[in-house]
Amino acid sequence: MLPERSAGILLPMTSLPSRYGIGDMGEGAYRFIDFLKNAGQRVWQMLPVTKAGGGNSPYYSLSSFTCNPLLIDLEALAREGLLSEDDLTAAESAADSSRIDYDAVMAVKLPALEKATDCFFRDPQNYPALAEEFEEYKDASPLFVKYLGDRDILIQLFFDRQWQALKDYAHEQGILLVGDIPIYVAPESDDMREHPELFQLDENGYPSMIAGVPPDYFSETGQVWNNPVYDWGGHSQELTHWWIRRIKRNLELFDLVRLDHFRGFESYWVIPAGAETAIEGHWEKGPGLAFFDALRAELGGSGDLPLIAEDLGDITDAVRQLLADTGLPGMKVLQFAFGAGDDNDHLPSNYRTDNCICYTGTHDNDTILGWFEKAQEWVRGHAMSYLGCEDPYRDTDGVPAIVEAMIKTALHSRAALAVVPMQDVLSLGTEARMNIPGKSGDNWSWRVTYEQLSDETAGRLRRWAAEAGRC
Repeated sequence: MLPERSAGILLPMTSLPSRYGIGDMGEGAYRFIDFLKNAGQRVWQMLPVTKAGGGNSPYYSLSSFTCNPLLIDLEALAREGLLSEDDLTAAESAADSSRIDYDAVMAVKLPALEKATDCFFRDPQNYPALAEEFEEYKDASPLFVKYLGDRDILIQLFFDRQWQALKDYAHEQGILLVGDIPIYVAPESDDMREHPELFQLDENGYPSMIAGVPPDYFSETGQVWNNPVYDWGGHSQELTHWWIRRIKRNLELFDLVRLDHFRGFESYWVIPAGAETAIEGHWEKGPGLAFFDALRAELGGSGDLPLIAEDLGDITDAVRQLLADTGLPGMKVLQFAFGAGDDNDHLPSNYRTDNCICYTGTHDNDTILGWFEKAQEWVRGHAMSYLGCEDPYRDTDGVPAIVEAMIKTALHSRAALAVVPMQDVLSLGTEARMNIPGKSGDNWSWRVTYEQLSDETAGRLRRWAAEAGRC
């Protein structure tokens, strides 16, 4: 299902420029699609767009079926007469061109959405087309209706209709949208409230076991995620049906969807609730190939699934076999390629198939410059030697040589798709890092500006993509 020999950019929608302190489906999204087209790109990969919980992490999902209202374009609502110019001016008070202040954004944008719903429900006869669409939407969306009131359903309708317009525009420009499904949900999520039987809970309804990962590249003590874990052993059939609904919902939004923490479908790390570190956890078996067979049957065929496997972390032979059996494309990350020997799977010279995606880094990695500056000397030496980069900070075409070399190596790899985070396209340092796994703080808040989406940057990326046969 991967587009043939193509390139893309990783950028959360929240990171787009806008007047309202956070990226949304407004002008910034359309201009970014234009930038992608001009840059010879085929794919816009995003992070999850569901409601985010504590720490504003898109992977700490408050609902698997409803989307983040902060991504709704207020100006589109104003054009329908649901908001006034004064409402838009008030919402601008959260604006910051470089970082997202989530508290400030929520303090102005959520009340603006409430005003829009008030306007509609006060006189729905003034909006006959929207009123008819709202009733049809309620009837067609039982997963929403089960736990949402009419006002929240209307907000989800705002989201869906704006998203469809954006997706249509992306397709007109030849751009595919790639999404991301968090493997877990938040303990306060609608999902756990509506389906407690699917999770490992104690007699009081609280998680008895929580999610995380053992010690890895990012942390010597592992990561404690605090999400409730699934009860695959006791409710496999019900969980399979619920997961299939999740995936089908995401495929309404995206052309391809990345399955976060794919190895959790083979086995997943569970930690006793209250444990101080992830070291106290153990592995439990996931659903395995039977789940993907059921999904393939539900989607109506025997062809390739429109999914990408995030096969990073503690990957065993059993996980590799599951990836092979499913036929899903996996991920290769250049920042993981150096310093671990010449047989490292992330080195492009070791790719065994083109059925994969090569990334310079992910949302959990530092930027190329930040990573290189912090890397141990022998890792830097391996990278410079492999990449043919004698002077890593030599400026070529406005880009440090190490950044150019990493991006070009991804583009020239045999991977069907090469994806570069927007921060690397712009040669930014650690200050632009999206997330530091296992640490709370100023995560998920970096934003791009309109000035950075320049014709010069697009032209450079287009040349590089064309040289690699990806334009």
